Amino acid sequence: MKKGSCASLLCALVVVLVVLAEARVTVAVTCNPMELSACQGSFTSSQPPAAACCNKLREQQPCFCGYKKNPSLGQYVNSPNARRMKKGYSCASLLCALVVVLAVLAEAQLTEAVTCSPVELRSCLDALTSSQPPTAACCDKLREQKPCLCGYIKNPNLGQFVNSPNARRVAATCGVPYPTC
Repeated sequence: MKKGSCASLLCALVVVLVVLAEARVTVAVTCNPMELSACQGSFTSSQPPAAACCNKLREQQPCFCGYKKNPSLGQYVNSPNARRMKKGYSCASLLCALVVVLAVLAEAQLTEAVTCSPVELRSCLDALTSSQPPTAACCDKLREQKPCLCGYIKNPNLGQFVNSPNARRVAATCGVPYPTC
């Protein structure tokens, strides 16, 4: 791929990422650059990204612009490693490398795109307190609030609801893995 078209592709991707960041993302995700540690090998060597890396990149996609705007991460964009990778990688690999540089080497953890509010799970109350199956609305909210579940489990006021056999049943029925905190 030519340098000009590579630069155009990168610019287009940055614009798309900025537009997506400005539109309030409704997908429940906890932004944590350390989630991309599975990609570190791809950054430090010429090996292609593993499936686990690609999955984490897809998962953390709503967070990329937040990582980019974080002043403590900006220093990595122009690091010697990023410049070295620019010479020997394809455009897609370069983009992946920049994301990894921004994310894995980060010092701060960012949280965006989900507001943890146990009130959001009110549609699950009947299923949590009885043997009733969860409603579709309950499952949707449970998936949305997934990044918050450990906080709810650790909260003494909520623990009785979210750390119960019924909670495990509801999570399993909704296809949400019960967290190990």
